[in-house]
Amino acid sequence: MKKLSRFAVAVFLFLFTFHARAGKDVEVKIQEEQNLVVEFENMQSSAFLSFRDQKGEILFQDSLTNNKPYRTTLNLEVLPKGIYYLDIEKDFVIHSSIIIKNEDGLVFKGDSSKTVFKPRLKVDKEMVMVFLNNPEMENTRMEVYDSRGNLVCSFKDSRDIFKKTLDFSEVPKGEYTIKFQKGTRTFTEKILIA
Repeated sequence: MKKLSRFAVAVFLFLFTFHARAGKDVEVKIQEEQNLVVEFENMQSSAFLSFRDQKGEILFQDSLTNNKPYRTTLNLEVLPKGIYYLDIEKDFVIHSSIIIKNEDGLVFKGDSSKTVFKPRLKVDKEMVMVFLNNPEMENTRMEVYDSRGNLVCSFKDSRDIFKKTLDFSEVPKGEYTIKFQKGTRTFTEKILIA
């Protein structure tokens, strides 16, 4: 029984510490019903902040630098009623939260935040390793194009981990574009095979 109590206390302390740290790094507030205030106390690595509409059109984007406080206020008064997204994009992940604008003003749906993993590529001479976490098991399509825009190969998968090794030893040297379509998101990476 003592072990169970200690374990429960340890889990509680871990969860409380994680929540406090997450809340300390990013704060989103609504002021005067139409202003969205975003503050970061300390960003661990370079990132991008973007605000987009339901169609995916970016309405605001800013670059966040390492270990610097950041604050911006977005006046959303002229925007029509609808659903918008606040994205924080880091090297391999995007954290996305929903903002709803209705007749009463803005509603921040922080509890509806979603994490989207971005693809990772490792080029080793003529071999390219591709890795993509896909916990939602969304349909994922990867296409490889040469420098003239010709499709070289494509793959589809919906497993929780998308992993491929591409062998470029039989194709001409040069720049290639790898395009990923994961659910409604598209990621594009360029690689150089020398």
